Amino acid sequence: MLNSALEARGLAASATDLRAYFAPWPRILERTGSTELADDPDFDRLAEGTLADVFDGLPVPDHASDAVALVFGPGAALAPHDVLWYMNTPKRCAEAAVAAGTARNLGQGEDDGPPTTKRLCR
Repeated sequence: MLNSALEARGLAASATDLRAYFAPWPRILERTGSTELADDPDFDRLAEGTLADVFDGLPVPDHASDAVALVFGPGAALAPHDVLWYMNTPKRCAEAAVAAGTARNLGQGEDDGPPTTKRLCR
């Protein structure tokens, strides 16, 4: 939608969805989980790393062109940027969506098993 609005004003825009850059789910689990509570459906220790740990690499937007580079999705602030707009889903809404089966955990694909609310606290 933002891309279309920019183009309607005569501004070229490129969009990059950072969800395409997530590490594979088993690697995310390895980097963020603990062995102490691995089988607990609701609780785990807080991950000691950073958000960058769920990515294997991040794109570098092309700032040399005249186009507006839009980077969106979880971790978008990790990409080099001139202006940052921030939006988030409240935790209670994320928990409700996971419980209803309409949302996944950060970096989790459709074939990576069921999402858990314990991974929402990270």
